[in-house]
Amino acid sequence: MQIRRETKIGILTFVAIAVLIWGFEFLKGRNILQTSQIFIAQYDNTDELKKSNPIQVRGFQVGIVKDVYLNPEDLTKIIVEMDVRRDVKVPEGTIAEINTTSMMGGRAIELVFPPQCLTGNCPPSGKYLEGRTQGFLNSMVGTENLDTYLSILETRLTQLTDTLISKFTENPSLEKSGKDVQSILANLNSVSGRIDRMLAASSESVEATLANAASVTGNLKESNERIRELIDNLASLSKDLKDQNVVGNVNSTVDQLQGTLKEVNGAVDNLTTVLEKINQSEGTLGLLVNDKALYEQLNKTLTTVESLARDLRDNPKRYTTILSKKSKPYEEPKE
Repeated sequence: MQIRRETKIGILTFVAIAVLIWGFEFLKGRNILQTSQIFIAQYDNTDELKKSNPIQVRGFQVGIVKDVYLNPEDLTKIIVEMDVRRDVKVPEGTIAEINTTSMMGGRAIELVFPPQCLTGNCPPSGKYLEGRTQGFLNSMVGTENLDTYLSILETRLTQLTDTLISKFTENPSLEKSGKDVQSILANLNSVSGRIDRMLAASSESVEATLANAASVTGNLKESNERIRELIDNLASLSKDLKDQNVVGNVNSTVDQLQGTLKEVNGAVDNLTTVLEKINQSEGTLGLLVNDKALYEQLNKTLTTVESLARDLRDNPKRYTTILSKKSKPYEEPKE
């Protein structure tokens, strides 16, 4: 029988999805094709333990953290579910320690086994294990090596201190620097003492200021009646001014002044317009002011008219015998 193309595509899709799920779980450290067992531990502090953190036995991974959540019956406790391979025999009395695996803060659960369990002595799946959290230093060096590392550290620090003291003694400049540091510390101590005294004096000044303020408020309280009388007098004065319509008279005077100012402004505007026309040579006055040739011609004409008037005054007969045959010759007038 021939398999249809759609069936082949469906089978291939199912296989691809199954491989994808298996690969995802495998990368998380869990093989879904292999049976496992679940153990539970309770902690006061999980130190940022998360899902999928490894579960190890002497550094060898045997499972992963399945889930981390608060105990619903006691919110101060944290429950951790551990997925451990079926082939790992977990003895009764095993302790699940949360350790730090690196300087970057990685977390893992280390299963600390007692002597190997015998047949029928191993806890079943779902059994509670004792939980314990190790500090950073114990996780890095181990409890059994902690005393050794501390003694080595103490020896090295002693040697470093002796070396520094010898260097200070042998080198005058370093010795002088040490004395300078001591002098600086003494100066800082003196300055801090002065600051304390200044703060004490400031507190006394603040207390005196508050006392003065209290005195001022007392004086204001005593003068309260006088202030009330002054306010009553001001109210009476304002009432008298209102009754005599002083404000209305002042407003009327102000209105008249405003009208006068408007008229003055109009006259100034007209004068400004006339001056602008004169400057622009508009009209007779503008031409007289700005046209020099017209001014000179007008000056000559006025001089001629003045000469004619003077001759008419000095020789009136010359102009009365116009129709006579005898005419008197013109003579230049004397200055």
